[in-house]
Amino acid sequence: MARTCPACSKSVEVESAHNCIHCGASMAGAGAAPSRGFLAENWPWIVGPIVVVTVLVLLLLYFMGSEGDSGFNYKIY
Repeated sequence: MARTCPACSKSVEVESAHNCIHCGASMAGAGAAPSRGFLAENWPWIVGPIVVVTVLVLLLLYFMGSEGDSGFNYKIY
């Protein structure tokens, strides 16, 4: 089944084409779903581990920190 390019009105034989082979215009307006970017589709898998690691580090600092003397504080005087 051929589709018609919305920009140049020529027939495009390939059904899965995203761009017109004649003028290079986007075929999204001709019934194809617009392509979303990689980050728009996969942001939870990128942001999720960053948030989890940040929360774990903050919890580690909160529970392991102390206000008193610790083994790493040496008094000079």
